[in-house]
Amino acid sequence: MTSVLISDLFPHIISEPDICKAFESLLANINDLKLDVPDAPTIIGNFIARYI
Repeated sequence: MTSVLISDLFPHIISEPDICKAFESLLANINDLKLDVPDAPTIIGNFIARYI
């Protein structure tokens, strides 16, 4: 659902640089996220794939 919301908000409210920065931040912190959520890489990968 979140990926659908982001798609609907782009480009009217959320800009492309904002989305890129958010995805870069997620990917930069993936090792830390894996400590709490071992499936984080799969979840984030699926999230980004749905957005695209």
